[in-house]
Amino acid sequence: MSQKYNDLASDASGAKASSAVPHDFLRDIVRQDQAEGKHDGRVVTRFPPEPNGYLHIGHAKSICLNFGIAEEFGGRCHLRFDDTNPATEDTEYAEAIQRDVRWLGFDWGEHLYFASDYFETFYRYAQHLIRNGKAYVDSLDEEAIRQYRGTISEAGRPSPYRERPVEENLDLLRRMRDGEFEDGTHVLRAKIDMSANNMLMRDPLLYRIRRTHHYRTGDAWSIYPMYDFAHCLEDAIEAVTHSFCTLEFENNRELYDWVLDHTPVEHRPQQIEFARLNLSFTITSKRKLLQLVTEGHVDGWDDPRMPTLSGLRRRGYTPEAIRDFCERIGVARTHNIIDMAMLEFSIRDHLNQTAPRVLSVLRPLPVVIENYPEDQSEELEAPFFPRDVPKEGSRMLPFSRRILIEREDFAEAPPPGFFRLSPGAEVRLRYAYIIRCVDVVKDAAGEVVELRCTYDPDTRGGVTADGRKVPGTIHWVSADHALPVEVRLYDRLFTVEQPDAQDEDYKTFLNPASLQVLTDSRIEPSVAGVAPGSHFQLERQGYFTVDPDSEDGGAGDGRLVLNRTVTLRDTWAKLTGQGKAEERKRQAAAKAAAKAAAKELQRQQADDTPGERPLTSAQEKIFQHFREDLGVGEAEARLMASEDSVPAFFEAGLAVCGQPQGMANWVVNEVLRELKNRPIEELTFDGRQVGELVALIEEGTISGKIAKEVFAEMMAKGGRPAEIVETRGWKQVTDTSVVESLIREVMEQHPEQLAAFRQGKTALFGFFVGQVMKRSRGKANPQLVNGLLQEMLPKG
Repeated sequence: MSQKYNDLASDASGAKASSAVPHDFLRDIVRQDQAEGKHDGRVVTRFPPEPNGYLHIGHAKSICLNFGIAEEFGGRCHLRFDDTNPATEDTEYAEAIQRDVRWLGFDWGEHLYFASDYFETFYRYAQHLIRNGKAYVDSLDEEAIRQYRGTISEAGRPSPYRERPVEENLDLLRRMRDGEFEDGTHVLRAKIDMSANNMLMRDPLLYRIRRTHHYRTGDAWSIYPMYDFAHCLEDAIEAVTHSFCTLEFENNRELYDWVLDHTPVEHRPQQIEFARLNLSFTITSKRKLLQLVTEGHVDGWDDPRMPTLSGLRRRGYTPEAIRDFCERIGVARTHNIIDMAMLEFSIRDHLNQTAPRVLSVLRPLPVVIENYPEDQSEELEAPFFPRDVPKEGSRMLPFSRRILIEREDFAEAPPPGFFRLSPGAEVRLRYAYIIRCVDVVKDAAGEVVELRCTYDPDTRGGVTADGRKVPGTIHWVSADHALPVEVRLYDRLFTVEQPDAQDEDYKTFLNPASLQVLTDSRIEPSVAGVAPGSHFQLERQGYFTVDPDSEDGGAGDGRLVLNRTVTLRDTWAKLTGQGKAEERKRQAAAKAAAKAAAKELQRQQADDTPGERPLTSAQEKIFQHFREDLGVGEAEARLMASEDSVPAFFEAGLAVCGQPQGMANWVVNEVLRELKNRPIEELTFDGRQVGELVALIEEGTISGKIAKEVFAEMMAKGGRPAEIVETRGWKQVTDTSVVESLIREVMEQHPEQLAAFRQGKTALFGFFVGQVMKRSRGKANPQLVNGLLQEMLPKG
């Protein structure tokens, strides 16, 4: 490839993403803290990965958030490795993490830290807790500790070792450290409250014995601190001011604060939770990603189909695009799922402005231009960028008698509206001439193997001298000059939006078409010598990058290897594959059921005359507003519009929850059903309370089942939903450890069903879901239950 092209590629890599200043609730907190002089006005954040795997797109959000806030408020961000579990950690991962953070465009300067550097400090704090009666060495085994902890509905019991003397505890801890005991013999536990509502506070583990080699400290330690003990102390030791964590650590905050309250730390960090990044058609569980690698479903952690940063980088994603994506999605307080299309939009938007355009034919069909001289060739100038991109540069395209076009750009019997090449038809060659197909050559099997065409020498550049219109333009390369190229067409790794939220094994939904390898493709010669990692757009095909597997950059005998980063348009929006079809079926069934229920309710409420009552002109306007402006389903919109006072009730609730269809469903299927023929004014609450209830469901605070119990109490006694939930203790259980405990109890109580499931009766999955939900009295988060059951139920 020419130096000019290398310069263009270099310019592209330095492009900046949006420079707009983000605004979110985390930044509001930091801004207010600075204004009030909290932490002496300092802002210190940290990105604390565990070095047990490669960073993925979810980590990118945390990286951008922590480093971004520190930079915006004149502070600093630490890179800290939370390396307290030697069994899974490795130097390879630590080095890869540093590469990825730097690649994203962030630098921690001198503030690189390791939790393992604080092991001696952690140990002294543990001794401090023992001396103050706040910790003890427990000799119960793991199963006994679990049983003593109790359940969500039953208080725990104190361990028989809970009242060990201080000196005995200190002696046992020292001997644990010296390696005198085997794994699992003893643990150090905090002494808090075995009847606490938050099960994490029921004497949590602080240290466990792990006679395992540590990648940094070697065999110096035989005990290692638990995350909840170490993490808050790491923050305090480093004088972190704002410790941003994802929502799964919300219940851990109470323990975070307890440890800091009972240890002599100088600095007091503040833990604040935000919603993690959940991306459609993707999984981000390190365990599951490791499975994909070790079981050979992908070709390593940097496989371009993987959501790891190394995989995205190899796919051709740029740090600018990922930072732009993280800025666009913002920071939320509640769980949500971000459409993969948003990430793809960011990379398209960036590469559209930075990637030079070149011509390549992926599935070649030979064309011989009969009236072009046999021994002649010429060069045609073509720009690297279109007119709407403010960049300059061009290259020369060789043109000769033999060219290659895309096989799909020819149709022997073209359908209506086909403006590409067909027998007797003309088409414009991009940057070249207009050609006409005069003959079709086939092999013995009847397959088209070559086209014979003529060209109009007066149409160089595609302009006709006689003014005739040629609607189609196709790309091409000179067969005598084009370079061989291997093209890897990557697509989404899964066929469904939430592969790990299904009843089946997530690997069931792997996309068999996630990679297609084309070995006969050809590309224009201007790319000779291109460096791995360079980006460009193959016109009409998509955006591509040069893979490190390329040998000699396509020069000499080497073969250039291209990875498709993203298509020019969102092709998945039009997919009709099995996963999409099944999702549409589920949605259609749900809509049909809701529509049927609404019609039945309308029939019951109507006068003796069967069928729907016609709307008045005023009601028709309300109906159209609900349908066209708010997107409410037809049946619900019609029913609400036909009832006096219901529209105002609905709008009041909508102002609170912002969920038009969700609010409509509750008004139609619950409120009006309970009212029957009574006026809505008889309710002891108004639309705002129903809107609050819908919001609690959408936020994940309560489940749909609990919501109906809340609504029943509202109908009987009135009251605000949030207050009812708080008073009755109905808040949804999202604590992973609590739900895991419930699952173990259910599995222990149903050994026959467990054995049948292990033998292949996977239909029993629903039975276990129901039992866990029943045991939690409907309070467990259904998605969490599903996900944990998939992990914990035995595989056949």
